[in-house]
Amino acid sequence: MKRICIILFLLGTYLLVSAQTPEKISYQAIMRNANNELLQNKLVGMQISILKSSITGVPIYSETHQPITNENGLVTLEIGKGTVMNGSFNTIDWANGPYFLRTQTDINGGSNYTITGTSELLSVPYALYAKRAANGVVAYGNIDSQGNRSAGSNNFSVTKVRTGKYEVSWDNTLNTYYSTGIVNLTSTSDESIALSWTSTLGGAVMIVSAFNHLGEPTDAGFTFTVLQP
Repeated sequence: MKRICIILFLLGTYLLVSAQTPEKISYQAIMRNANNELLQNKLVGMQISILKSSITGVPIYSETHQPITNENGLVTLEIGKGTVMNGSFNTIDWANGPYFLRTQTDINGGSNYTITGTSELLSVPYALYAKRAANGVVAYGNIDSQGNRSAGSNNFSVTKVRTGKYEVSWDNTLNTYYSTGIVNLTSTSDESIALSWTSTLGGAVMIVSAFNHLGEPTDAGFTFTVLQP
């Protein structure tokens, strides 16, 4: 069996973070076999994961791609635009690193990943953090079905009140009730979610409720971003 050599490039110069363009990181890989021959015009399967804290850290975000190499053996991906398997790319707290990029590859185009490589992400994604701060974000996060957060800003807390009900609160130095702000709330599973608000002294509490297709309370993961009104 031939061994496959993969040369990976993280292209910081192609990072796109404008308001009109989805957050993403451009990424390229050159694939050669053990004879140093390019794998030309070949469909490959890839899974990209963002790990937190260490090279063996838990993936906080994963997505899959099926790119085709060109005549030079080159594949090009946009991290943040693949098929999401876990987490939310847009809610990664880049200021709370370090973060590592793990790539897994199946040269036959499937999901039997037999080639793995991991490298540290350095300065490139932090432009995404600067963009988020400039947009007046109050709080943001990625929450699993048990009320645990895998990513997000450092100023909020989550309490799972009961099945299908979560309370999200944060410090509010402006003493403003942010029910008039802009909230992006997305379920990371098949359940439906609803939003309501309550206020506390010097802060705000966002109530997230989750329901199954029968309208019954059920646990669900979700991501949220709260912008200033």
